[in-house]
Amino acid sequence: MSLFRIVNDVLSSPLAKSAIVLATQARDSALHGQDAALGFLNLPTADNVDRILRQVRGLSQRLEHLENTLDDIADSMVILAANSQPVQNNSRSAEHLDVLVDGVAVPDHRR
Repeated sequence: MSLFRIVNDVLSSPLAKSAIVLATQARDSALHGQDAALGFLNLPTADNVDRILRQVRGLSQRLEHLENTLDDIADSMVILAANSQPVQNNSRSAEHLDVLVDGVAVPDHRR
């Protein structure tokens, strides 16, 4: 006999079907009892831990996005500061030119 036929014969048996149903019910009862015991002891279940892990991952992603945004803002501020520096230097240069121009005689072209 092939393995497939043996498994098929066993699963088609009413005794095997009832054994599978009873095993499934026993597993469900055990899980319910385990959840109740953990709740009584004020300990988290696997579902509670999974839910908390999902929330922590979501929070971590939001914090990472916030960090990236803050880095972008800091980079923009550095660029703005670098661009404002020549403006300050140009104003000093303009003052220096004014001093030089004051010292030079400007010809009068109105004749």
